[in-house]
Amino acid sequence: MFNLALNLVNSAETQHRLRGIREHEFAADKNSHVGPLPMTEDSVRGTIETIVDEEEGTESEIFEKLINQSVEIVLTAHPTEVNRRTLLRKYRLISETLGYLERGDLHPYERSEAMITLKRTIAAIWGSDEIR
Repeated sequence: MFNLALNLVNSAETQHRLRGIREHEFAADKNSHVGPLPMTEDSVRGTIETIVDEEEGTESEIFEKLINQSVEIVLTAHPTEVNRRTLLRKYRLISETLGYLERGDLHPYERSEAMITLKRTIAAIWGSDEIR
């Protein structure tokens, strides 16, 4: 039960953060750089633009540093973090449904159907065995 609550809170928190990023970008200066990455200071795009804006580096210097980085991948296995594929799909459906509910142009029927989907999915997770 506790795991379910935490996963639902994480889904809601992610959706809230995405909503904030979208609102910030819609309110931004229309002449500012538009790109596929969100413009927040703690993002890759935000960090690079801050470095360039504050003249702490040029785009070519940043590019050189990025292409010369080395990355080491560390794989760990924690049984407490293992989720069944079916549960992962359900949590993804919850996130997608929350995003869908953010739309302002939803018809009341569409909103109602989305809420039913959300409730059914949560109930299905509640009734499932998290560990196979």
